[in-house]
Amino acid sequence: AIVSYYLYTTEDVRSFNLNDEVDGEGYGKAVFEQPRNLIFEAAEYQGRRFRRSLLKRLALYPHTTGTLTAPRLEGTVRMMRYGYYNRNLRSLPATILVKDLPPRAPAGFSGAIGEFTFSEKLSTQNIKVGEALIWTIQITGQGNFNQFTAPQIKSTSQLQISSPRISDQINAGVKGTRILQYTIIPKSKGEISLPRFRFAWLNSKNGTYRVYESKAQALSVKAGSTAASTSDLQKLYDKWTMQDLIPRQEYGSYAPTYFKPWYWAVVALLFTSLPVSLFIARRRKRQLLNPHIWQQRQLNQQLKACLTQAKAVMAKSPAEFYPFADACIMDYLQKKHGIPAHLALDDLLSRLEEEEMASDLLQRIRSFLSAIRTARFAPVEYRDSSAEALLADFNHIVSQLLDEEIK
Repeated sequence: AIVSYYLYTTEDVRSFNLNDEVDGEGYGKAVFEQPRNLIFEAAEYQGRRFRRSLLKRLALYPHTTGTLTAPRLEGTVRMMRYGYYNRNLRSLPATILVKDLPPRAPAGFSGAIGEFTFSEKLSTQNIKVGEALIWTIQITGQGNFNQFTAPQIKSTSQLQISSPRISDQINAGVKGTRILQYTIIPKSKGEISLPRFRFAWLNSKNGTYRVYESKAQALSVKAGSTAASTSDLQKLYDKWTMQDLIPRQEYGSYAPTYFKPWYWAVVALLFTSLPVSLFIARRRKRQLLNPHIWQQRQLNQQLKACLTQAKAVMAKSPAEFYPFADACIMDYLQKKHGIPAHLALDDLLSRLEEEEMASDLLQRIRSFLSAIRTARFAPVEYRDSSAEALLADFNHIVSQLLDEEIK
């Protein structure tokens, strides 16, 4: 039996969440259909018009007679009415009446109930003795596929008939197609009639027994090999064949990996890289924990590098020392105190005074910057004579800035 569960509504329902499924007794079940989204359609129920959406379909397999209670669904719908709100729902009670099978079941009835259609096909009707042919019978419809067996066709004195190979394309064991493949091998030549395939079932629509019987068919068998390993049979069972063992006279000797020199080279490289990795990791950790202190340390290192480079620039060309020293001091102060780069010297010094920089250091910076900017445009002889003194002032300012940072 197929039980369908629908949600009927006149509200703006946005979603449905299935919370529980309470089963009754006397049956097994399987999911036949369960849409992933709500798809509404117009419907009428008890004289009123609704929008409805399929929630779920279950296939039930009764194993007792009488009145059985269908599973009860419980869930929550999310609706929109001046805002979202939820509402708990449960399906209406439903019962299924399971009757006894009618009397006088036909021979061969194995419990099949439903509505079925049949088709059949022989791989060939012209064959040699010892060769194999495939007799395919297809059963299509809706019924209790997982509760009946495939008919066995007995071998005869002229034909060897195998048990059927069964393949199913069935949804929830209820609706679809079952394919039966019988392998037939003739034992003698001549015109040989095939046995009839007979299948009995109970039609669930009108409650009567029905019987399908295959049409009369004959094989034209010629003399041939009596071996049963024909091409058709081989194709059918190839996937189950185990290949022969490949002989091997000798096997290589394989040493464990840790006996290889390259293995220990890799291990040594890993251990050697550990201190470097730990240093980088600690450095990165300090940078992340306190980025402000990290930035100040970076600026101090840059200032020290500027002092070293200033001495080299002085030895090469005193004229290049002035702009270099000016740029070093201005860049350090602007980055350290967050002062915009476009400010004039007086404005810069005012901001430094607000930052409560030491007055003697502030005065030294003012004098130094004014002196080097004057020297840049002074005559060559004055410029060269004052360079050494300004380099000494630059050295004092750098030392005082670094000392102030340490304090």
